[in-house]
Amino acid sequence: MNDLKNLNELLAGVTFVRSIRIDIEPVTYAYNMLLVMGKHADLDEGMISVCFKGVSNLNLPDFGGGLTQFMWLQISHLDAGLDRIKYSLADLENESIFCHFYSVTLLTEQADSAGA
Repeated sequence: MNDLKNLNELLAGVTFVRSIRIDIEPVTYAYNMLLVMGKHADLDEGMISVCFKGVSNLNLPDFGGGLTQFMWLQISHLDAGLDRIKYSLADLENESIFCHFYSVTLLTEQADSAGA
């Protein structure tokens, strides 16, 4: 659970959506989502890449049409007793994204040379 707290702290420090990629696992037919977020809209530093596996119930209202920000991303552990759902991801401020998922992995974390 400490890892979840650390990941939530990292997500709180980035708001700009740099990319979202969704693909399917060919054996299990479960969807995975790669989310790349940054501290800056136009710099390739201060970014993190996070992979969410077993994504379901994905909701992206009002996404796109220009720069999109997730202002307060939060991962929560669910005790619902469901086989394929262990966590949820939500933008608590703007409700710009929501999904359930089975597991999450921090893939990369790039330092911000500006020190912010």
